[in-house]
Amino acid sequence: MENSGPVDVLIVGGGLAGCTAAVYASRAGFSVRIIEATRQIGGRVRSLYAKDAGMWVDNGQHVLSNGYSETFALLKILNTQHLIDKQPQLEISYQFEANPKTQILLKAARLPAPFHLLVPLITKMPLDTSDKLWLFRWGIASKLISRSRLQSMSVSEWLGCAGKRSRKLEEIFWLPLCLATLNGNLEECSALLMSRVLDQAFLASSSTSGLGIPGARLDQIFREGFESYFHQSHTEVTTGNPVRSIEITKKHVESATLRSGEAIPASNIIFATPPTAAGRILGNMINLDTTVWKYSPIVTIYFRLSRPLSGQFPVALPHSPLQWIFELPQHAFPGEGHGYAFVISRADDLAAQADDRIRETAIAECKKYCSPEPADADFLTWKIIRERKATFLPTPATERKRPDTHTTISGLFLAGDWTNTGLPATIEGAILSGKKAAEYLIKSQKSADFT
Repeated sequence: MENSGPVDVLIVGGGLAGCTAAVYASRAGFSVRIIEATRQIGGRVRSLYAKDAGMWVDNGQHVLSNGYSETFALLKILNTQHLIDKQPQLEISYQFEANPKTQILLKAARLPAPFHLLVPLITKMPLDTSDKLWLFRWGIASKLISRSRLQSMSVSEWLGCAGKRSRKLEEIFWLPLCLATLNGNLEECSALLMSRVLDQAFLASSSTSGLGIPGARLDQIFREGFESYFHQSHTEVTTGNPVRSIEITKKHVESATLRSGEAIPASNIIFATPPTAAGRILGNMINLDTTVWKYSPIVTIYFRLSRPLSGQFPVALPHSPLQWIFELPQHAFPGEGHGYAFVISRADDLAAQADDRIRETAIAECKKYCSPEPADADFLTWKIIRERKATFLPTPATERKRPDTHTTISGLFLAGDWTNTGLPATIEGAILSGKKAAEYLIKSQKSADFT
């Protein structure tokens, strides 16, 4: 068995969580080595060149919130924050009917919270008087529910605290919001997580309610930013050679062994893999059971048209199975024509369909909702991305099972958007988990030095 030199911190997994932990650990003065099972770091925020479509695509369309404080703090360190186009305040175009092809722009007002969203919601959206009164009742009733009660409630049950809501309000507002932020339906998702999403991303202030839409490919924003930082900080990165096992002595980590047989001595290990890998390697050591978790898919349909669509993007399509349409920045995704993406959350049925059938659905919906109506000849190329395990399904039961960052083994820490961050499986959640793992590591080292 080959033995390499020891490092202060070994990070297993080079996704967002692991790379973030590496950044903050190296900034604290630790020597760091990342072990990534695949051929490159970045995890799910990656880009690829689709040869069959002749274009660059991301591994799904990602959107940030201006309220993602940890994400923007990290991007500032990586010097890639300028690659995110931040809305001054929330602006989303809603399209409810195919004919006439009109859009309603929901734009946050420059008012104190929560009126910055409440006023445009009741004045711009097609709501009845009863819907508007319900919103006021719910705004009051929802604040009277304790955190302990929220932990056991679904979003649907939380909304029910203000009495019966109309189907229209659910279809045009609550369900699209739940799908977009939690990747699940109202009846299954955790009310506690939805409340935190609302507080962090939408209700804090008008300026933080805006969306941050990538103005470059994800690999340019994250992977290239990480690689540049790791080169400057002398952080070692090993790819294509996954960890096979870790060795524990007297409840303290000692080393990790890679598939190649290399043994790496390390007194601190941050395990930042997906939950399946963590459960397989660590399950018996720390009583980690991830087999009870369910996952929810996301499908992104990338396509290019010979002529541009009109309107302001992104566009929410509450009555369409394709949910959202985004415009791709031409400088980031160059190619013939104009690029767009449909994004479908909780896409179990769609993910199981053949590409031809998905394309047929996309063409039909595009002709129904988009203006000017594209002809068959206008569709130049396609690429369908199925992320079958895009996120864990954030049910109240799952929320109670999310593991903490620190473990019962000294020197062993967990990171990943699936750990107990208090957030759903988002970019912000992954980055927060990595930072938390580094902070626990730094704190434990200081305690050890003191004793």
